[in-house]
Amino acid sequence: MFCCLLTEMNPYYAVIDEGNSRIKAALFSSKSQDWQWKGASSTFDCGEVYERLSLAKPLAVLRASVRKDKQPLDQWFGTARSFELSSKTKLPFRINYDTPHSLGADRLAGAAGAWARHPDRASLVIDLGTCINFEYLSPDQGYLGGKISPGFAMRFMAMHQGAEKLPIAEMEQQARRFFPARNTQDALWFGVNQGIEAEIEAASARFIRNYPSGRVFLTGGDAPKFAHLTKNHIFAAPDLTLEGLAALLRLQMV
Repeated sequence: MFCCLLTEMNPYYAVIDEGNSRIKAALFSSKSQDWQWKGASSTFDCGEVYERLSLAKPLAVLRASVRKDKQPLDQWFGTARSFELSSKTKLPFRINYDTPHSLGADRLAGAAGAWARHPDRASLVIDLGTCINFEYLSPDQGYLGGKISPGFAMRFMAMHQGAEKLPIAEMEQQARRFFPARNTQDALWFGVNQGIEAEIEAASARFIRNYPSGRVFLTGGDAPKFAHLTKNHIFAAPDLTLEGLAALLRLQMV
């Protein structure tokens, strides 16, 4: 599919979401709302994803990165217009945050994705990555702020490192697990899994009480583990960050 892109005459635009553990990226054209290509790295290494994007010779690139060692965009994209997402980027909403310069680009991208979907509704974005980010938006007040808590794998590692006798737990669901747990591996797994479930449900319920017509979006690499929580006002949105980046890149090009 990607090779076929190179024969098209439509100009392409690239968006890149550089997280702590992997990179997601996508290409889109000015004439379609659909992704022309979408991919992710399986590891921290970004070379393959950047190479694929550069082959399409995009006219413009927008990156949201949480890394300190990020590579210069012009190293890969030459004369393309390149943008790094930050609080100084042109945004469709205002930021109500005491220290906007410290606001992570990944958090802004997720908020922009929710805004792009429902600019007329309040939104809560729950991004389940290395950390779990909760971002709150209001149609009249813009970005309201949020909270950050330890992510799925981080909670397992914290227990192992903080308690000498606790092992590194198996993080995948096993059919043989029963609750209440009857072994340490299962006790760790249920502690983490049910703790995150309760956190998602409590945050969502509190949000909907304040904004009855609001929307809650679950996104991020660990979101599929909690897909069973999607109901009524809670929606799975695996590409929400990329959607937000695409909307912001279009805004920069106006």
